[in-house]
Amino acid sequence: MAEFTSQQKAVLTSAARHNLVNAISKTGKTQLLIRIYLNWQEQPGEFKAVFLTSNGVSTQRVTDQLQRITRQDWSGQLIGTFSEIGYKLVQKHYADLKYSRIPKIVPDTAVAEDRHAAKLVAAKLIGDTPSDQTRQAFNEQWNQEFAARLHQKDIGSPRSLLLDTTNLFTKLAHHSVANVHRLVADDAHDLSLDEMMALVAIQERMEKSFISGNTNLAINDRFQDLDIENWITLLSRDSLTAFPLSTCFNIGSNHGFFLHQLAAFNSKKLFNISPTFVGDPNTPALFEVLVPSVEYMIDVIHEMESQLQLGIRNRVMGVVMRTRDEARAMARTLGKPCCILWDKTRLWNRFDLPTKGIVVTTPYDAPFLNLDYVTLPNCMKGYWPYPEERGTENCRRLFLRAVSSARLGTIFLIPDPSNGLLVSQFVSEGCNPKVVTKTAQFKPAGSTE
Repeated sequence: MAEFTSQQKAVLTSAARHNLVNAISKTGKTQLLIRIYLNWQEQPGEFKAVFLTSNGVSTQRVTDQLQRITRQDWSGQLIGTFSEIGYKLVQKHYADLKYSRIPKIVPDTAVAEDRHAAKLVAAKLIGDTPSDQTRQAFNEQWNQEFAARLHQKDIGSPRSLLLDTTNLFTKLAHHSVANVHRLVADDAHDLSLDEMMALVAIQERMEKSFISGNTNLAINDRFQDLDIENWITLLSRDSLTAFPLSTCFNIGSNHGFFLHQLAAFNSKKLFNISPTFVGDPNTPALFEVLVPSVEYMIDVIHEMESQLQLGIRNRVMGVVMRTRDEARAMARTLGKPCCILWDKTRLWNRFDLPTKGIVVTTPYDAPFLNLDYVTLPNCMKGYWPYPEERGTENCRRLFLRAVSSARLGTIFLIPDPSNGLLVSQFVSEGCNPKVVTKTAQFKPAGSTE
């Protein structure tokens, strides 16, 4: 284990039943879990362990890494999201789950009426306004009624596949997973509430488990039902032995700059002439670019694509927007692809991720795209933070998640104060002191302003 740090060796040698690897980005959580999984599985074949991921891209990376290490195919193993693992099992054992044939998979939105009808049935049994004592029973009844309705129609959805996976491991104790006594779960902070509850249920069945996550990146998103409180609840369980990771693993020392996120912004680079990004920096850098107005940000992004020579150097720059709808709109404006992994109806699909050029995405998806550069447009108050969010802290987590996703540099596009727009408070947090205080002004070619 010479290649591992002392912190990672402590995790590998842990004798605890359930283990929590709590660490910030780029500290080797996934590589460590892959090694633990390999130690358990040894050779592909009979299922011995399950490896849960948060989305389809993470699944592909885990299986690719395992294949590089062992020169064997791991696609048939229990590796993937709840939906991916559920579909692998349902294809073989659909009859045991009361399907008459292999189910057709549809989006959750296509079975919304079945979900509502199942809720009405659960309400009749438990009550329309269940108390705290009966709420868990209500949710359980609701989920099982929903799954039963889809079984009768021979259709499945991401939510029903999650329930099928949980049932096979817990309620049915199915023979297909009878020999699976070990669990690895990567990036648990990105799981939805339903996935978090399923993780806990399956974990209790296991003889040994390792779960990784990042409290600093745990976010709240009402669309995806994500909430930092779910992650904190998992962190505080007495049955877990926690192992913090702080030392970077198997990456260059340059990444340490981003591990401190905006707290290290005191050593940022600011330009006092028109910004030039052509040079290949030996150290990562944070750039501020002052633009005359919001409309000019589009021209700045195109100019950066040219100056960074993304196509020639096979590098990817992510333009990170706050929401999925804004990302799609920006992609149409730029004429660039939009990558949104959090569409739960596509979690088992394989994505052809961009290897060069510009991709428009969101803070949720940015950490999974191996971005060389991150550009954050609209770094102004009213956007970061957004006043309609539940709290400033939620916006801050999203902002930091985007910043820490960059490998080489992050570019903040800030508005000219003369236009009455104030710079986001997040950009200046942690600056003590600022090395340079004069920002660059960018004007597209041909501009008369």
